[in-house]
Amino acid sequence: MNSTQLKKRLKSRSTKDIHIRSGRIKARKGHAEELFLILKEAAERIQTLNGNILYLVNREAENREMINTFELWESREHHKKSLANSEIMLLFAKALMLVETTDLNHL
Repeated sequence: MNSTQLKKRLKSRSTKDIHIRSGRIKARKGHAEELFLILKEAAERIQTLNGNILYLVNREAENREMINTFELWESREHHKKSLANSEIMLLFAKALMLVETTDLNHL
């Protein structure tokens, strides 16, 4: 999704309805690349789900074991429904085995 498409989707929504989540995830030693690839695949699938506006995953340049996520949803309910998706659940289950710590925020 480019910035024009994002602006158009956001313009049509009330800010009180939008659900934002961000996270910082530390991979277990030696598993950062594998975890990043799993989360990137999950992000690609999540972006096709109804209600997802944006889902970003990136790695920190100075600490490659740290992975940041940012999610923008049309509503909290859309986010909850995404977690019931079997493909997404399977990817997150694989990812959890590679995580040392997480710090997730609901904004």
